[in-house]
Amino acid sequence: MKPQLISTWIVSITIALTGSLATALYSPVEAQPTVSNRNQETLSESLPFKISDAVVTLQGAGGKGTGSIIEASGIVLTSEHIISDAQGGQVSILTDDGVQYPGKVIAVDRDHDLALIQILSRQTFSTLPLADGDEINTKERVYALADPFLSLENLTSGTLKKVTRATSLYSTILLSPGDSGGPLLNGEGEIIGVNRAIIRFQNAEGNSTWGLSTHINSVHNFLENARSSRLSSASENGNQTQKLGITVAPNTLEIIEIEPDSLADEWGLKIGDELVGFNHRPIEELGTLQDFLDKNPSEVLLFLRRNNYLVRLRMRL
Repeated sequence: MKPQLISTWIVSITIALTGSLATALYSPVEAQPTVSNRNQETLSESLPFKISDAVVTLQGAGGKGTGSIIEASGIVLTSEHIISDAQGGQVSILTDDGVQYPGKVIAVDRDHDLALIQILSRQTFSTLPLADGDEINTKERVYALADPFLSLENLTSGTLKKVTRATSLYSTILLSPGDSGGPLLNGEGEIIGVNRAIIRFQNAEGNSTWGLSTHINSVHNFLENARSSRLSSASENGNQTQKLGITVAPNTLEIIEIEPDSLADEWGLKIGDELVGFNHRPIEELGTLQDFLDKNPSEVLLFLRRNNYLVRLRMRL
């Protein structure tokens, strides 16, 4: 997605919308940028780190953007405004090697424009490390993708200009179309922020354009809340089954985790499968299936939805 362009005058912000103008107090929305760093010098050859294996491009209903893989199981960190209107939370994910995967939105934080997406694959992925927010300093050199739609290898650099109460970062990087949701990196190749917008300031001293990113401390808080919510839901709703070795979403019974070498792994269940029923009985909550498995039956007839098809699996225990 193209990064947001926001022009400000003193205390109010004029937000450029398609074909109209609206005034707000710092409430970024998507807009067309008038600047791009396509012609800026790229720096990948001189940097001690490579990120392309752990960065993906995304296609959601909100447009195109970028994301960072932060867990080897395929958890992608990105901006919420990219996937805000994704139908059924479905997102298309493209890796640097040209492989396309389906993805599922699993958590959002609209206040800080953050989202987590699970790549629906059993593959193990390369990851980008998250920085310690307390180590971030103004005037340090920072990096972002030069043009994600052309390459996930080439980076451009700038200077960190301002840190706002551990929620926002401002840098001199002129973010390109597609940088939304992508990583803002320090000199160690660690994520210090998630790119979200372009800010243009006009004042008595002239014009200046900065890139706006969500602070890594907001990311850490978001991840902690998301994980706590998933663990709480699993505990309160009985959604952990040691027999099958899966974790499912409480409302949809969609499989979001599969334990290696578990029954589910052995049977070929996949992340993204939705449990529908067993032994010709509908599953309204996972506890009913768990109760049946606790009786040590010799087999179970399992019904699940996979890629919009109903699949029947007869499993011997």
